[in-house]
Amino acid sequence: MARPQYAPALFVALTLLIAVACSSDDITPSEPDRERVLAPIESVEVIVAESFPPQYFVQITSGLPNGCATFEEVTTERDGEAVRIAVWNSVPASDEAIACTTIYGFVEHNVALGSDFSSQQRYTVEVNGVTESFVAQ
Repeated sequence: MARPQYAPALFVALTLLIAVACSSDDITPSEPDRERVLAPIESVEVIVAESFPPQYFVQITSGLPNGCATFEEVTTERDGEAVRIAVWNSVPASDEAIACTTIYGFVEHNVALGSDFSSQQRYTVEVNGVTESFVAQ
């Protein structure tokens, strides 16, 4: 059986087409560099679960200032009667080459603090500068 004359040319054309399609760096703009920033805090509330021993949680509502901001993470640190929580967003490192919608968004977080709290002792929870106190049960 004879091979068609156009088979090598078709193979080369398909190979070039696939190579161009796979090299998307030239076609799609790259993701801008991002940086971590503290999120604006809308509300902080300490919640006690009815359990024995009591379990403590912090319900946090943080903001996303524009369409380019995304939630990144929550970190927690305890030092005696003080609990420090940081809520982090990720934002473009520069405003120069990117347009962001001006829609303000919200993200809710429930942070478990555990049950290691002494009864009748006052504790302070600070979330990105917003402070809430509670007395352990």
